[in-house]
Amino acid sequence: MESAPYSSKLWYDKPAKIWDEALPIGNGRLGAMIFGKVYLERLQLNEDSVWYGGVKNGDNPEAKRNLPEVRRLLREGRQQEAEELAQMGMMSIPKSLNPYQPLGDLNIYHNGEKEMISDYYRDLDIGQGIAHVRYRLNGVRYEREMFSSSVDQVIVIR
Repeated sequence: MESAPYSSKLWYDKPAKIWDEALPIGNGRLGAMIFGKVYLERLQLNEDSVWYGGVKNGDNPEAKRNLPEVRRLLREGRQQEAEELAQMGMMSIPKSLNPYQPLGDLNIYHNGEKEMISDYYRDLDIGQGIAHVRYRLNGVRYEREMFSSSVDQVIVIR
């Protein structure tokens, strides 16, 4: 993959305190928000079947009945009317979906001396979909690399 002429990374010099500061990874089915903490890393996990309110059947029984009329309106050049009918008579029921809910948290503990942390850095390479957390603790360099594989349907932490 060719690199972009500009940086395609989000990067920070401290861990996320709140969800909006965490870095997202995902493959369309599995996702995680990475907080980047040193002693207690938190990945808030998400899987696409976990929704508020449970499973819903969004099929609109009127859709098939309205399709011929939408087609007729389009053939006659009456696009706005066709769009309005399609919106009202063919879209799923309900018209919007419930929000995702977190699947759970994965916590990774780093037990060790609580010494001075230096050279902290976390990033998300948007082009590659890979997140990193790097720091030094007691002079030892640590790095975590995380991504969600679409091919293997897993979240990887190295």
